[in-house]
Amino acid sequence: MKNKYNILIISDSHGKKDYIDVLVNNSFYDYIFYLGDGADRDLGINIYDTKFKIVKGNCDNYFSDIALGESVYLNGLKIFLTHGHEYGVKYGIENILAFAIKNNYKIVCFGHTHKQYYQQVNGIHLINSGALKNGDYAELKIIDNNIKVEFKNIFNNK
Repeated sequence: MKNKYNILIISDSHGKKDYIDVLVNNSFYDYIFYLGDGADRDLGINIYDTKFKIVKGNCDNYFSDIALGESVYLNGLKIFLTHGHEYGVKYGIENILAFAIKNNYKIVCFGHTHKQYYQQVNGIHLINSGALKNGDYAELKIIDNNIKVEFKNIFNNK
C-alpha cells in the first residue's frame, strides 16, 4: 500500500483549458481532483485519464454522465469530492459538514464559491481550491495519515 500521495485539486475552470494543461503537463500528481464547472468543456482527453477524479458542477452539462459526488479512499482515509452547490457552500459549511459527519468522511473537497478555503472542523478537513479561472488551485499531500494543504496560483505561486 502506498503511504504518500500528491494530489492536485482544481475547480471552476470556466473555459480556461490552457490553465489545466499548464498544471497537468508540467507537474506530477498521483491524482487530480476536478470539482466541476468546466469538466465537459475544459478537460478534453484528460476526462479519460484514470488519475483524474471528476465531479459535475452547476455549470456543467446537465445531461452529462459525470457524477455530482464521488468517494475516494486513500491510506484508509475516506474523501468526498463535490462541486458544493447542492450543499449551499456559498452560504456556509454547515450542510456539507453535516453530510461529512454522517458519512464518516475525513476530507471533503469542494468548489463553487471561487474562494480558497481550508478549515479542519471536528476532525474533518474541508478544502476549496478556489477558481482555476482566476489561476487558483490547491495541492493536497497525504503522508500516512498526515494531511497538508497548500494553496497556489499559477500566476504567482502564492
